[in-house]
Amino acid sequence: MRKDRPLTILLTLIIPLIWAVAACSTTSHPLTVEEFWSRYPAAAPGDERQAFFNFVADSLEQGYAYHAEKQASLGFRWSDLRAHYAEAITKVETDAEFLFLLDEMVSLLDDSHTHITAGIELKRTAEVILTEEQGSLRLAAFSSRIAEALPALEPGAEVLTIDGTPAMDLYQRLLNSTPYGQMQDGGRLLMARFLPTYYFYEARRQGDGRLTLQVATPAGPAEFSMPWAGNAAKRLASTVPLDDSFAWRMLDDQIGYIRIPRFSGDGLVDQIDQAFADLTGARALIIDVRENTGGDFATLGSRVLRHLVTERVLLGSSQFRYSDHLHLFGQEAGNYPGRPEEGAPAFSDPTEMWLEPLDSPRERPLLILTTERCASSTDLFIGAVHDLGLGRIVGRMDPLHSGQPIQIAFPAHEGWGLRFSVMIARGASGEMAEGRSVEPDIPVPLSRAEILGQEDPILKAALSALAR
Repeated sequence: MRKDRPLTILLTLIIPLIWAVAACSTTSHPLTVEEFWSRYPAAAPGDERQAFFNFVADSLEQGYAYHAEKQASLGFRWSDLRAHYAEAITKVETDAEFLFLLDEMVSLLDDSHTHITAGIELKRTAEVILTEEQGSLRLAAFSSRIAEALPALEPGAEVLTIDGTPAMDLYQRLLNSTPYGQMQDGGRLLMARFLPTYYFYEARRQGDGRLTLQVATPAGPAEFSMPWAGNAAKRLASTVPLDDSFAWRMLDDQIGYIRIPRFSGDGLVDQIDQAFADLTGARALIIDVRENTGGDFATLGSRVLRHLVTERVLLGSSQFRYSDHLHLFGQEAGNYPGRPEEGAPAFSDPTEMWLEPLDSPRERPLLILTTERCASSTDLFIGAVHDLGLGRIVGRMDPLHSGQPIQIAFPAHEGWGLRFSVMIARGASGEMAEGRSVEPDIPVPLSRAEILGQEDPILKAALSALAR
């Protein structure tokens, strides 16, 4: 633990809608640890947990772009959540328990860009993803290992018991005993963190370190167990092999295919332009952004869109939240507004982004392949295709998440920090992108074959839709 480390705030340039990209220069005004403690006096000298809690809560209140919108859309009062967790953190013994509770508080904002950074694994999960549908818990996804072990198991199977407890009884118990139960959309938010929540509040204090589920199958109830692990559910939905680098080719029947695994990488602008040049003769296009978690939307996502539009169109707008709090702790960067004058408005004026077509006007069928693992700049890209009527979405989608994130490092404890969004992005209609739902035009539910990598049903559905 270092006590002489100044507080710095790092601008993260990898996420979305920076409408005008300029050279980024940073002028830091760091506080010493002693100055920090003078601004964040704790209940007891050196109480890092209390100071970090206050720092995180204050940063979100004063700098988080969606602070008001999230309270309205999710049906909660931030002051109530802050009071609940301020008391809860006084009852835990370890830093790991404290950090889990703090991360849980932040997660209730339902923003994938906004979370605690701690340098340790904060959550425990397992090889399954659960969902709640029509009064029962079901398997949304599971690992290929489980699929191989249980040939009769299908996605969507009902979960009957969890460690011997009826699944819905456990769901209701967790919902009623945590802040999720006080929120308008608390059931959905709980399911997004169901296994980590269950592990923290109950499972870690009992059992043998394994999670045991009983599920319904066509052959009757089946039981299986798995170890608790960190980040085990990150890539459960599919093992279909996908190109891990930008690639393009002509498929049968003159269908052009472009694979974009991420909106980042040296030379990608030239590769995008070359791909569209090589596929000029395609009668239809498929753009595959499955598993793409984002990158530089302003330069790369918009570059692809400029090859798709046939006239000059409004893409959307962005607004940064001004925060004297952030500037006080050192934030002076090219893509973040300058320190506001006293009495300045809370947000910058909207900055519009327009798309100018790069190619000669040509209309041809376009399909975008997606999964629930798409995020950030990719969500903005998918939303733009949908809003501008450029093509159809094929696959699976979660609600969109967008917002320029920055990261704040806590000076009194190595590795502790906070990442959060400071920008609101809106589409051409003016609707806020964050939290918005875009339903696939051609939905493709997850199957055993996709989990096992035996077939690619999303690409198959796209090719079927384009068949002549």
